[in-house]
Amino acid sequence: MSSTTFVIEAGHPCLDGHFPGAPVVPGVLVLERVIDAVQRDSGRRIIGVRRCKFVAALYPGETCDIEWSADSGAARFVCHGPEGVLARGVLNLEGRQDG
Repeated sequence: MSSTTFVIEAGHPCLDGHFPGAPVVPGVLVLERVIDAVQRDSGRRIIGVRRCKFVAALYPGETCDIEWSADSGAARFVCHGPEGVLARGVLNLEGRQDG
């Protein structure tokens, strides 16, 4: 199992208008952080999103912990926020893992 953490600060440009008066970190930004972490740490390219379910909101300034593991063709991930699970899913990986 691999893991990483990130925080989207209140001044991030993606929050402008998402949603006025009650900003929420867009799910696509959370998913982008997951994909970046898996590609960086595994050395393998993501070629698709097999499944992704968002079950709670992430708010600016909150910490998001990403945990993931990979097998020969997929990476399974879970994102945790202050109140528990935010999102979970499966990403398709290109090629086979060396070794």
